[in-house]
Amino acid sequence: MVEGEELGAIARRVIDSNQFMTISIADEEGVPWVSPAWYAPAEYREIFWIRPHIYLPLLQVVVSSPR
Repeated sequence: MVEGEELGAIARRVIDSNQFMTISIADEEGVPWVSPAWYAPAEYREIFWIRPHIYLPLLQVVVSSPR
């Protein structure tokens, strides 16, 4: 099992070696939505993402989600 600093190093390698991620959510009725998005990390503590033509009602689900 991978733990601690080794797990952090793996996560940093994945973040550094990619420019796109997949964002997956479900709306309040449980309907799934998946989309690729370009991202830029900010010191591994925040990730900023851009997805042109994002479906606005689902973006509101992301923004209003308590997680």
